[in-house]
Order: sequence, then structure tokens, then C-alpha cells
Amino acid sequence: IGKYSVQFQNYIQSIGGILKPGDPGYLPDAEKMRGKIPHAEAGTWFFEKVYARNVFPDVKAILEMPVVYHHAFPEDIFTPSGETPFYDKKPENFKYELPALFERIAPEIKTEIERLVREGGFLGEIGAFVRLHNKTADPFECGLLLRMLYSSLIDADRLDAAGLVPCGFSDWKMLAERLEKNLAKFPVRNELDRIRADISGTALESADSEPGVYRFTIPTGGGKTFAGLRFALNHAAKHRMKRIIYAAPFLSILEQNAKAMRGIIDDPDGRFILEYHSNVLRGKEDEEPSGAVAETWDSPIIATSMVQILNAMFSGESRYARRFHLLSESVLLFDEIQCLPAEMTYLFNRMVNFLAERLHSTVILCSATQPALEKTEYPVNVRGELYRDYPRLFRQLKRVETRYVQGIGTNEEAANFADRRLESCNSLLMICNTKKHAAEMFRLLRERHPECRVFHLSTNLCPVHRNDVLAKIRARLNSGGKTAVVSTSLIEAGVDISFECVIRMLSSLDSIVQAAGRCNRNAERTCGEVFVLDNPAGVKLTHSVSVWSAAAKTALRQFADDPERFDGDPLSPSLLSFYYEELYSRLKDSEIMKYPVKLPECNDTLLNLLGSNGHSQNAYRRLHNPPQTTPRAVLGAFRTAGECFKALDDLTSASVIVPYGHGTEIIAELCTNPEPERFNALLRQAQLYTVGVTENMERKLREANAVYCVSEKYGILAARESDYDGNDLGLCPGSGCMQTMNMY
Repeated sequence: IGKYSVQFQNYIQSIGGILKPGDPGYLPDAEKMRGKIPHAEAGTWFFEKVYARNVFPDVKAILEMPVVYHHAFPEDIFTPSGETPFYDKKPENFKYELPALFERIAPEIKTEIERLVREGGFLGEIGAFVRLHNKTADPFECGLLLRMLYSSLIDADRLDAAGLVPCGFSDWKMLAERLEKNLAKFPVRNELDRIRADISGTALESADSEPGVYRFTIPTGGGKTFAGLRFALNHAAKHRMKRIIYAAPFLSILEQNAKAMRGIIDDPDGRFILEYHSNVLRGKEDEEPSGAVAETWDSPIIATSMVQILNAMFSGESRYARRFHLLSESVLLFDEIQCLPAEMTYLFNRMVNFLAERLHSTVILCSATQPALEKTEYPVNVRGELYRDYPRLFRQLKRVETRYVQGIGTNEEAANFADRRLESCNSLLMICNTKKHAAEMFRLLRERHPECRVFHLSTNLCPVHRNDVLAKIRARLNSGGKTAVVSTSLIEAGVDISFECVIRMLSSLDSIVQAAGRCNRNAERTCGEVFVLDNPAGVKLTHSVSVWSAAAKTALRQFADDPERFDGDPLSPSLLSFYYEELYSRLKDSEIMKYPVKLPECNDTLLNLLGSNGHSQNAYRRLHNPPQTTPRAVLGAFRTAGECFKALDDLTSASVIVPYGHGTEIIAELCTNPEPERFNALLRQAQLYTVGVTENMERKLREANAVYCVSEKYGILAARESDYDGNDLGLCPGSGCMQTMNMY
């Protein structure tokens, strides 16, 4: 409506060449005015004056804010400093012209708007939603409803501007038939194959369940990827869902499973499965996959990262928020849900409840180490398990014996323990909690065992280097040569590899279970061995890992006191449940699960900022001393929360391109200051040859002269050849400045 204003019409007609120099209203500097002529506020005036005179104030906010900020991001209702920018915003640019704008609207458009308002029923629906939640004093979901409308509006606006119309998809039966055809080719050769077939069959039977939140608790190696897809395709067909979204926490898992899913439904060209994550870049500026299909998620099955989903849910950037509405009427499969960061717990729990109960979606939480999200202060409303008798599966698929060994106080004692294990086994994996500790244990074992090939893995190695090392490890294991690997936790998830013996330094119990999944993975032996050792003195753990380790220690001691209570297995679901309850109890008073943030005005949490926003309301009262007013249901500091949100607690502040393999050539060409198109192409290639470093580590690397700038304009760093160990340790300057860098 605002675009009917004289100012906007002069601008758009000057840009489009309709108005020529010398014509009345022609703007010679129109190009410089792009995005600077307001028009959105007129829509709120139109709504209030014509249709919403007696509408509940919160309904106005929910409907008007997406309109006003469709070229930005929704404002705070109350800011942490006590201001009310949304309610203070006035359509000053239109105050003399607003009444005339309504008369300029084309009659057919005016008629259509009136029909939608009269017949759509959305005012009544939103009003009922707000009043329902106003009674319970819970504005969090009202904020999500606002985000839903904002997402729908800006996505439609972008699509319309680009001349795109989403194709939609409904032929789930065809994809399900392709899946069934290929599953029928899988032979049942042994007990493991029979169990996998049973799991898959049960998932198919569960597809008729009503939409909601379900858990899919399957042991490592149980075939949950195909079983989950089988459920999703048939559930989508049954309930006419719009799409299936598969989300994984690590790109290694995502890429591996997306490839497997494409194969099982005969989709080599990706016509039905869109793989969407940051490894497919359009350019450094926005780090988004390219193409109209990727931009709109216009594909029946989306395979994406947990980072992308969390950004769609909570980020304050419109490029992410525009996809939030695509989570509605969908089947969402969250793989390895135990990897959800602790600070996201309550936000995620409330979000999935909203998706299932308000937006007709089904959410599947997949894991071998299922967190007890239903037992938290803000619980997930889980309807049930897709495989109800999952404890039996863990007993049937038990492939290792696990023991907790206390009293390890030094690295030498840990190495001595590994020595004894190597005397009786041919392959050993040791997993440490920090990069420094992994490097130290690697050096010790390499010195002690010249007869054994010792490998090192951590994110100090760039992705290509890690893959090369993993290929060498697999070749060594297949040849039967004595092998030892010292790694950080990166090897625990998404890496298909098997050792006779695994040593895991004490961490979270779910990490211990995942580590055990790298032992005797394919039942090569009757039973593999897993040992949990205390972290030696001097290993500096983060606060989070310390809390996880303490809760795991309590659980393991509880098991030692009464093993029968936990099925005689320290990796059993029952002990994991005990562990999570212990962990949540330890975290409850710290507010860590509410996503704490430090603001200039106060310490707060995202859960509060997106809900009752109490601190901001108090600041408003102190600032304005208002009379007592009726409580509102829409209270959130939406923009502040969006700006504070980060999808992962990522300590990485910079990326260093390293001279490994093709990385050497990439660095050399970047130094020649190539043209922008070639520059962006090189940056895309460089992703596979980069190592992430913390702000502190970046400073130390610079002080040690271990890195240099290959692009002053963009601040891109590269490591010197003398400071990258292309054999074992990766980015490891001789000064040892990387020694305190941790990886979790």
C-alpha cells in the first residue's frame, strides 16, 4: 500500500525508466535511494484504520510487525533498556498522505483484501490463540507465531520479487515404493541383519501414528537412517506433509547419510533430496548454497545441518528466518540429538512442542544415547517411542564390555595402561578431551611402540588431511598391521571404523557410548573392550566438560554399586537416563539450558527475552513509571534475542588455510590478488584446507609468526609451511602455541 505514495512511485518509475529526465517527479539520484524510501508502515495504518479497530492489541502486534519489518527483522516489544520501539514507531512519512493512499488502491486488489479478511478467519484464529496463551501468562509461543507470519511474508516477498513459484510435492507414495524396492534387495545373512530388518519394519508400522514428537532410540549400527526415512516417507503420505527435513549435527554425518538416502531412493542427481549446508557456497559474503531450489528449499526432502535448522528457528538474520515457516507441516528427523548444545535445550524443547502441537509437524529425535529431554524443567512432550522395546535391542546388539578404571593420575600412567592393552590386542583407539592431551599421548605412544603404526587425529588437521589419515588407518586395519590411533572426540560420530580396544578419557556418558560404537563395530570378535580412564592431572577441561564428566562419574559409580539395576551394562539406556537426570540436576540452577547472554544492561537468557522478557519490562517500568496495565501476550525482545543467538557455541574466530596438498596452490594463487569471481572460487576450495582457531590461538599464531595474511582486504590467514606438520599433528608451530587449544 505504501508503494502507492507519490514518493515511492517517482522512485520506482525513475529506476525503471518510465520517468525520463525532465518529466515531473523524475529523480536523477533514484539509484542512491534504493531501500531508503519507507513504505511498510502504511500497511499497518491500513490494517488498523480499516479492519482492526476493535482487535485485541496483541493480535495487532502479531499481524503488523511482520509487515513493518519485512525488509529488516522484527523489533523488540520491550528492549533491555526499557524502550518500546515497535509501539513508538509512527508512519511519519505517510501522515499527510495515508487517507489518499487507500483511494489509489486498484479496485480488484481492494476487493481481494476485503475477501481475505472477511473469509479467511485468521483474525479470529490468532485472537483465540493469543487469549488462550494470555491466560497461562506464556508469551513464548505468541512470539513464535509472529515469527511464523514474518517468515511466510518475507519468503513470499522474495519469491515474488524473483518471479519464482515453489513447485510443491505430493507423490510420497512413489518415493516410498522406490525405497521398498531397494530395501527388498538387502540380504538377511546374520542376526544383525535380522535385527535391522525388524527395526525397519517397526518404523514402517509406526508411520500411521498421529503427528507429534517421537523418540527413535536405536543402538549404533541398527540401521536408523533407512528406518527413519522409511517412517518419514510413509508418515508424510499418510498425513499429507509438505516435506521431510533431515538434520545432522556434523557435516561428516550429513554428507554420508545424504549420499545413502539418494542411493536408496534412486536419486543420483538430487531431484528429490536437496543437500543444504555451508560446504556449498555461493560466495564469502553470505555462505549460502546457490540456486533457486536451494534458496527456497523447494525439494521434497531436505538434508541439512543442525546449524541451519537452529538458525531458521532462532536467528535474527532474515535469510535464515525466511525458512522458519518451512518447518511447518513437515516430518523433521533430528539425528544424533544428544549433540544438541546444552544452552539450546529449553529453546529447542519449546520449539519442537510448538511445531508438533501448533504447526502440524512430526518431530523424530534419533539417537543411540537419547537425552531425557522429557524430564527437564521445560520438557518435550514426547508421544512415545517408534521402537518401544528398545532396551532389548541394546542387549541383543551388545558388542563390548565396558569398565571404568580409576586412579590414572598422569599421562605416563595412561600410556602404561595403553601399553598393556597393546600387548593383547592388534588395534587400539584412545580418545582424549583436548587437542593438547591428544598430541601428548600420541607422542608418548609413538616413542614407546616403534613396532606399531601410531596415528593422530584432531581438528588441527584440515579436512582433507583428516580424510587422508582415516584412509591410511582403514588400510592399516584391513591389512592386519598393529595399529594405534589417538584422537579427539571428532572420531566418535559419523566415522565408520572399528577397533579391538577403545580407551576413552572420562567425559559425558553419551560420548563414552559413542566411543564404544568404534569398538568391535561389526562384531568382528566375540566381544570388544572399552575402558574409561580418569583425565590425568594437568588436563584442562572446559566448565561444560567438567560438569559432564562429574555427572558421568556419578552414574558409573552408581552402576558399580548396583549393576543389575542397569541391566548389567554401563552403556545401557537405563544408566543413560540416570546420567541425564543427574546432569540436568547439576545444570538446573546455572541457567545454562536457558541460553544465558550478557547484555550491556543486565545478564539475561534467550528463553526469557523471547518469552515474558521480565528484565526488559522492569526497565520500562523504571524508565516510564507507567500505571498498572493489562498484561500483554506479546512481550519479546525479538531483535535483541536474534542478534545474540549463535547456532553453536563456536569458539572459532578465524580460519587458517594450511599448506597441505592442494592448499599450497590455493594459498599461492590467493597471494596474486585474483579477480573477485576467481577469488570466491578459491575460497570455496580452501574450506577443505582450513583449520579453525580461537581468538586466543590466532593471537599466539601471529606472535609466533606462524601465519601471514594472504588478503589484507578480507583478513584471510595462511600458515607457513614450517608450521604445518603434513604427516601427523597438522597446525603445530614449533613454539608449541597450539598446545592449549581444545576440541570437543
